[in-house]
Amino acid sequence: MDTFPITVASEVRDVAWRSAWMAANDVANYPFDAAADKASVALHFAALKDEVSALHLNLSDDLLMDIKLMALHAAWHTAYSRQGRARAAAAELAEFDNMATAVALARDEVTVRLAEEVRWLCWNASWHTANSRAGYARDAARDLLGFKAHCRGMVQAPYFGVNLGGWLLLERWQCGTLFADFTQEEAPDEYSLSQRLGPAAAAERINAWRDSWVTLDDMVAIKAKGFNSVRVPFGWWTVDGVEDDPGIDTGPFVCRGMKHVDNVVAWAEEVGVSVILDLHSGVGFQSGHHATGRENPQWKPEDWDTDATVRVLAMVAERYKDARSVSGIGVINEPSNAVPADKLVAFYRASYAAIRAAGMPQERVDVFFPAYQRSLSELTSRSFPDDSMVRAVVDLHMYQCFGDSWTCLTLKQHLERASNG
Repeated sequence: MDTFPITVASEVRDVAWRSAWMAANDVANYPFDAAADKASVALHFAALKDEVSALHLNLSDDLLMDIKLMALHAAWHTAYSRQGRARAAAAELAEFDNMATAVALARDEVTVRLAEEVRWLCWNASWHTANSRAGYARDAARDLLGFKAHCRGMVQAPYFGVNLGGWLLLERWQCGTLFADFTQEEAPDEYSLSQRLGPAAAAERINAWRDSWVTLDDMVAIKAKGFNSVRVPFGWWTVDGVEDDPGIDTGPFVCRGMKHVDNVVAWAEEVGVSVILDLHSGVGFQSGHHATGRENPQWKPEDWDTDATVRVLAMVAERYKDARSVSGIGVINEPSNAVPADKLVAFYRASYAAIRAAGMPQERVDVFFPAYQRSLSELTSRSFPDDSMVRAVVDLHMYQCFGDSWTCLTLKQHLERASNG
């Protein structure tokens, strides 16, 4: 098992959380709180066993007990550490390591990845509570973020996927044969290609391309390579309903209709991978780069109609809110760093609200917000994302391929740079 059902993960989370507070409250001399936490640990552990039994999961009582003991030993280790009781802390750490090893070795029940998620969940919960009681607010906040990340990791494996580019938003460098009749200057993007061909020829040629560029066989091959997700970029003009919005001018773009997205969503469910829907282009365009579908050196930030883009996102969310294979939706791709941060964050907040209001469930669908060519602090200083936003993911595109300063690096150096952000 590589992930827990949500109900099981919730009980594991609560066992770790209440264990951590029990120990922290005990050493801080809050006996009534500690007693209540101890009772809560027992209740959640009983509920955990009941859930596992009801779902007929291959998780033994021994494994569940090891998880509980791992949480308890982590809790007492951190509590004793903050109290300065080094010998007791060392003894608890040794027992914690023993329990973590036992869980990791239960490979017929949980994967090594899932065992690590549980281990770090217990560790972060314990250090959060110990640091909270000791008054180390910054450390406690860091540990809480780790705890939340590992809660998520128990129910969803990290994305390990590929991008289905050059399909529902055409980029010349990805699909050169489609542009072969025109020079780079004549047709650098889908917008100009559609103009050059005219409506009838553009519809015929582009539809034929889209019918064959990604198929069920490709999805089977992606799964066979060990990937668990696909990202599907598409332009706003492909979304059913935009032509009926009086505030949106579709221009020369053709081939509206989400049948190809419908197909890939169904194929993903069939083969067992998840889908991230990526609105790769906003109405009016979020930059002048060809990746938006229109290369435009005269583009200005005020050209981007964020209100109309939010309406498009709502249409997409409404269409795929019940699709079990859809695990994420990206609100935009690589907005220009010339877009004022206040405007960008306002768009992000409105997008999140519209997507959730349309029915995209916060229990299983991530919402992705790019921090592209700008400091992450431009978002965080504006309290984005805030605590009310569930499964809000900041998306970083860390290109490591343009220029000699990148191409001269070894693989190890590339990995180190990625790890350090």
